[in-house]
Amino acid sequence: MGTTYSAPDSVPQIHALEDTGFQRDSRIGRLRLLCLHGSGSNNAVTELQVANLGLWSRHRVACDFLQATQETDAQNQILAQLFEAPFYQWFRFHHAILSCCSSVPALSSAIARIMQVIKRCGPYDGLFGFSQGALMVTCLSSPLVWKRMYGLSTCPWRFVICANAGGTSVLQRLRFQGHRLKEHLPICSIFSLHLVGRQDGHRSASEALIEYFQDVTKHIHPYGHELPMPLKDDAELAAVSLGVLRPV
Repeated sequence: MGTTYSAPDSVPQIHALEDTGFQRDSRIGRLRLLCLHGSGSNNAVTELQVANLGLWSRHRVACDFLQATQETDAQNQILAQLFEAPFYQWFRFHHAILSCCSSVPALSSAIARIMQVIKRCGPYDGLFGFSQGALMVTCLSSPLVWKRMYGLSTCPWRFVICANAGGTSVLQRLRFQGHRLKEHLPICSIFSLHLVGRQDGHRSASEALIEYFQDVTKHIHPYGHELPMPLKDDAELAAVSLGVLRPV
């Protein structure tokens, strides 16, 4: 796959709060993101991914990280060799094929936990999700969640970055508060940036996620299911990101 990882330009000072899976970036940035990892991954992987996107070095975006609680195997052998276990997933895909969120306790609990972290540690300008994390970001950004389930008048964040989304067919059958996500397209009116890998085996799933959003920018990078170091020098991606990562 040719995966290349790099260490962040300046390592953020991380402070664990009450939730042991939460890590706060204490640097003062132009914007703040909450970042969610993919299946078979963890905060350390996501930290390097956002570093490879230049979110701090190029855009001065401070990134907090939240790790799932359900342990699983590493997503692939490269991650298993380069990063320390344990690895996590937000929910098991085969359980999520069920017809409603309440039938998938891990998914329902994960959404509740993320919303609690956002309430306690936010506000955030945006959410970032890689692979399965992008599915979580999509669910969270739906009015079926933040409005119907949590009684909020507006979405608590302004934009999302969905990177290399995978397994998006799960969303076709999910229900929240009795409403099927698929029947309310586009469900997310906030701005969204979708990063799609040209060589990603999940490319079709990644592009299928776009229909769930209304205000969309798509950037196709030349790699697979990864966000490798060369993306730091991708001038087109940097320009596209500037359109998203703008302060109010």
